[in-house]
Order: sequence, then structure tokens, then C-alpha cells
Amino acid sequence: MTTQALDAIERLIAALTYDKIEHIDAASGDTIAEGEGIPLLRRSIAQDLRQIEGQLGAHAKGRTILGATADAIDEALLAAAEAKADLPGGGA
Repeated sequence: MTTQALDAIERLIAALTYDKIEHIDAASGDTIAEGEGIPLLRRSIAQDLRQIEGQLGAHAKGRTILGATADAIDEALLAAAEAKADLPGGGA
């Protein structure tokens, strides 16, 4: 059961984060971190939703569905990470 739960949590995290992502140093152009070496919420697809929401700027009046969706995605990722950490073999 634990293996099935861990697998489901991993699939959830994979669905809400980028498969391939790199953090590049702006000055040198060197890769600083990639994949799981980047913090979970920085890998979240919610980052792009917030960027799009920001680009809407003056055209958007108050909160948009993009921002609300981004918040929900990040909450789901945090809950999944907590559940994974609580399972035997799930890590910290």
C-alpha cells in the first residue's frame, strides 16, 4: 500500500511540475541546478500562470482565475510533499 501511495504522490507532483527545468546563473550562463535540485514550488507550473497573470497587468481587474489556479496548484504540491514525507520511504 505504501508503494502505491508513494507512486500516486510522485505522479501528482510530476503532473504539476516541469519535466525538465534548469536554474541558470545570469552572469556566467552556467547551470546552477536542474530537475529535483530546484525547490518544488520553483518547479511548479504555477510560476508561468503567475507570470501570465502579471503580464495582463492593467487589463485584469483584481484577482484572476490564473492566480487562483496557481495558488491551488502550489497548495496541492505542498500537501503532496507533506504526505510523501510522512510515508515510510518517502523521504524528507
